[in-house]
Amino acid sequence: MRKMFVGLMLISMASVLHSCSADPEWADPELHEQSEAINAKYRPLIIGDWYRVGESDSRRDYVHLRFNADSSVVTVVKMQRRDTVMVGGKLTVTDWRTVYSDSTREQWNLYVKRNDSSRVIETYLYSPGYLARFDGISGDTLKVAWPLPAFRYLLRGDVKPGF
Repeated sequence: MRKMFVGLMLISMASVLHSCSADPEWADPELHEQSEAINAKYRPLIIGDWYRVGESDSRRDYVHLRFNADSSVVTVVKMQRRDTVMVGGKLTVTDWRTVYSDSTREQWNLYVKRNDSSRVIETYLYSPGYLARFDGISGDTLKVAWPLPAFRYLLRGDVKPGF
């Protein structure tokens, strides 16, 4: 009985190993080719520090991303808000309060996919915490459609906010 079991296991393993191909078969070879081309062109340009600071009377937003060659990305996000309240019949601005402050280290990737509704091919810059449509790089400007609506682009550099 034991010999039969071992024999069946060997046959099963040989069958599995024989049926595996060394070459991957991509579900959409066209998108894979385009992803490879986009990475060859833009990946070296993306690597480095990118930031954006946005300020108004009632809000301050800061994002900094450090894209590394090993596909890791360190993301720092800080958001502050303040309100206008009535005190003694006068409008008064409150102190700044931090509503969000986080730093993460994740992996990033640049890839191409089809938009399911329009069938348009779009390029995305992805890390698990953020997904942004990548619209290219122009000089020291990384153009993205970012989850933070105020940030449609990031600037090259390692700038810290004044808050």
